[in-house]
Amino acid sequence: MTAVSRIVVVDRVPSRLEVALELGATDVVDSRSRTITDGVHAATGGRGADHVVETTGVVPVFDELVNALAVGGCCAVVGAPRTGSRGSFDVPKLLPGRTIRGVTLGDSEPETFLPFLVDAYRRGALPLDRIQRRYPFEQITEAARDAADGTTIKPVLVF
Repeated sequence: MTAVSRIVVVDRVPSRLEVALELGATDVVDSRSRTITDGVHAATGGRGADHVVETTGVVPVFDELVNALAVGGCCAVVGAPRTGSRGSFDVPKLLPGRTIRGVTLGDSEPETFLPFLVDAYRRGALPLDRIQRRYPFEQITEAARDAADGTTIKPVLVF
């Protein structure tokens, strides 16, 4: 297994980019001021990304991330756009070994993955307290607003 040398985080909310840098990102791309593809290529010396995780479910973001892949790179799609959504990227870009992979629930086996996550949290390697905030269900509107403006990264509704 090869060590990771660069972690590039793309977002449009400055406070989330700051947290990404604090938690280990080597580069950030503010998608309000440049295209994702240009930002990733700048961070990788024009090579592109070997691995990308698309979490937004926003089709234009997915399209740009596919274009930002290096030869042999893989885009894991976690975000779920509306049913019937269609991507629009240059299909020949896939020919040099680029791949797109759908991922559901981390494509993991819960009996080993959940204890791994708990251990990572206990060791301080998974700083949930930095990326999530709990909201009573009655505050669902506030949770959505806080996620949109960057006040919180991952709102968790408590029933």
